[in-house]
Amino acid sequence: MSLETIAATVARDESLALELEGGVHLHVERQLPFLVVHRGKGIGPDRALASILRPEASLLIGPDSAVARDAARAVTTALREIFGEVLVLEVWAGPAVEEEPQRLAPAS
Repeated sequence: MSLETIAATVARDESLALELEGGVHLHVERQLPFLVVHRGKGIGPDRALASILRPEASLLIGPDSAVARDAARAVTTALREIFGEVLVLEVWAGPAVEEEPQRLAPAS
């Protein structure tokens, strides 16, 4: 599917579920003012995080590539025409944390 077709499909508020070149997965269920992006290698923590994110209604998962960047640009450009602003929320897997997180005291 071409980038123009992706943008036009989003603009018409039609759903997309595509496997693009290079292992890029694009899923847009409906017009929403955000796109969740996960750029990873698809192994270890990246693979687990990708599985957790799959149910998102507006999602792009794949390696950092021109295909992923162009698909994200096509979707966000179409959404920006509708909403005026679009949030791109990039999520990535970090190292495991073994210690208890520091808790802040309540404000007084």
